[in-house]
Amino acid sequence: MMGSDAVNPLIAALQSNNSTQRIGAAQALGRIGDFRAVDPLIASLHDDFSLVRQAAATALGAIGSVDSVDPLIAVLQDNGSDAQEQAAKALGEIGDPRAVDPLIEVLDSEQPFVSENAIVALGKIGDPRAVEPLMQMLLQNKTVYRDSLKQALISIGAPAVEPLIETLQNTDPYLQEFAISALGEIKDPRAVSPLIAMLKESNNHIPVYKALVNIGEPSVVMLIETLQDGDIEAAGYAAKALGEIKDARAVEPLISALNNEDFYYRDWVATSLGQIGDPKAIEPLITSLKGYYAAIQDAAKEALVGFGAIAVEPLIASLTNNDPGVRKYSVLALGEIKDDRAVEPLIAALNDEDYYVRMEVPMALAGFSDSRVVDPLIKTLEDKKWAQIRIKAVDALAALKDPRAVEPLIAALRDEDPYVVSQSASALATIHDERSIEPLLAILNNENEIIQIAVAKAISKFDDPRVTEALTLALNNEDLATIAGAYQFYIQRGESGSEAKLIKALDQFGDKSMAEDFLNCRNSELKAAGEKWASLKGYSIVSGSFSSETPIWGSNP
Repeated sequence: MMGSDAVNPLIAALQSNNSTQRIGAAQALGRIGDFRAVDPLIASLHDDFSLVRQAAATALGAIGSVDSVDPLIAVLQDNGSDAQEQAAKALGEIGDPRAVDPLIEVLDSEQPFVSENAIVALGKIGDPRAVEPLMQMLLQNKTVYRDSLKQALISIGAPAVEPLIETLQNTDPYLQEFAISALGEIKDPRAVSPLIAMLKESNNHIPVYKALVNIGEPSVVMLIETLQDGDIEAAGYAAKALGEIKDARAVEPLISALNNEDFYYRDWVATSLGQIGDPKAIEPLITSLKGYYAAIQDAAKEALVGFGAIAVEPLIASLTNNDPGVRKYSVLALGEIKDDRAVEPLIAALNDEDYYVRMEVPMALAGFSDSRVVDPLIKTLEDKKWAQIRIKAVDALAALKDPRAVEPLIAALRDEDPYVVSQSASALATIHDERSIEPLLAILNNENEIIQIAVAKAISKFDDPRVTEALTLALNNEDLATIAGAYQFYIQRGESGSEAKLIKALDQFGDKSMAEDFLNCRNSELKAAGEKWASLKGYSIVSGSFSSETPIWGSNP
């Protein structure tokens, strides 16, 4: 039996001799919400068993009949009743203004849950009479109720605004922050002026700016005025708030602030212009990329990326700007936007005269799934001026994994710079073309240990008998650089007695990753060695830090 058909049997069950049945009946009647149950539930407010009385009060709140208000008030006012808490909550659910004064009377109850429920109930009813007593509780610093008080005052809304504004002047910082937050949630325009004053006069910038953002459009005019006056901290937070509000009126003032090189928070201004998203900001944002002010340049670049396709042509044009900062960050932005129109201009930028610009181009091109980028990147491997740019080209080719790069990367194994050679070995391992095996093996015994370690690591990624033979020979010869580079290979093989050589390789050439793999490879000797190495070097390494790449002892014999 469900719903209304169950009401009469449940009402009858309220008279049961079994208290559990009476509780269940009251709870079920509350869920059904049928007004026929109101009078029987009112009668149950006087049941001999406390849990029945509490269930009846809760059910009456759920049904919401105004006929139950006076009986529930009577329970609320009875300090000897153990259903006061439920009565307070029920009166809030019903929302009848007759309950306001009785609820105010129990705010100072000795029973904390009665007080708490009375606060919540007054908030739900929303009667202005509750504002003053609720504010008195706040000013009495009853911190246990602070969250409930704030929510109640927010629910009451406009009548609470003036008292909360007065509280902004309180010397207690917790009360100030309470008032700031509540005013922001109420969103009443009357709060804007005092909050702006506080933004200028106090150190509470973050909660104040967030409150102004919550209030939204009514804050805009005064925030623009604040952006333009002399208080730099307040102006910065005004810029931040205007971006989050996203009002078009802020665009021109924000552009003016961005163009003012003396304005300290230009990075925040750039971010705000990106958040508003008005195309008028694109050219000023590009202009702000100039120089060497990384915070501003990063923020402006992110804003430009946010504009997406409409920023592409202006950014392409800026690749020929006289300022290398503009060119560099335009490369980065185009690399993130990934619009095909940028491919040819970025290829041309591989020949930029500035080192820092040219450094960013290879990885920007690597983000495009476009076959046009491969050959220019291969040509960059021949850049004799800057080894670091050759390394960037190697990294880009590794990211693309195009087989056309294999032979040029093999040729790069003969580069005069050991770091280019090392990175080329790593790139060949990433592309994983078998043509790489013999050339890598040919330089495995290079006299430069940086190269030797990198090559050993690279060839260990190939499952090939030639590799196994070479690495086995290196282990037998106790070639520690090769062992260090290919340590994951040796751990996975799990050869008994190889631990001592692996530990020597760790001691001579190890790093934190190697020590952490020793710790987690499930070999007790290597675990102890990893812990000892980390302790001597002052590193903190994590036991139980497993990933798909963590080598396990003997997992691939």
